[in-house]
Amino acid sequence: MKRPAYRIALLAALLVVPSGIANAQEPTKEKTPWIHIQVNAEGDDAEKVNINLPLSLVEVAIDVAPDEALEEAQGHLDHHGLSIRDLRRLWQEFRAAGEEEFVTVEKQGERVLILRRGEHIVIEVDQTNHETGKEEVHVEVPVAVVDALLSGEGEQFNLREAVAQLKDERGDIVRVDDGKSRVRIWIDEGR
Repeated sequence: MKRPAYRIALLAALLVVPSGIANAQEPTKEKTPWIHIQVNAEGDDAEKVNINLPLSLVEVAIDVAPDEALEEAQGHLDHHGLSIRDLRRLWQEFRAAGEEEFVTVEKQGERVLILRRGEHIVIEVDQTNHETGKEEVHVEVPVAVVDALLSGEGEQFNLREAVAQLKDERGDIVRVDDGKSRVRIWIDEGR
């Protein structure tokens, strides 16, 4: 009686193991999203910084970062008298307003625009002056990322959930060009 069970187990192993090996060797078609941060400065003390990380590594870094480091990053709001609870209330009203142009400032050599376009919050600043030349800032943050960031409780951002939401995004998140330095943050399918 032991032989038939042994043979069935051996036959099952022979059928399952090769397909498992074949599946393990097949390359995955879904690529991991990566975040890229690029800073290029000009001048005598020019710095060039390139950071290329899979978002999964950023998630792990948040998990292993000491709580004090995360609290310090969030503590900068306190210096301006704005609590995260207040931000949540402001965000709910902002979000409820829908697709609108909220702020437009135009004066000689300067234009500031804050609006919601589809599922993104867009901030654009264009400024030209004689000393620094042309400065441009373009920030495009997905509404879902802000929702996730503010989904925590108490006086803490939910960084883990915000990074998880970034996995669904592709393209530029931030672009800054002040004439002397350029910053670009974007997400793509990686390498």
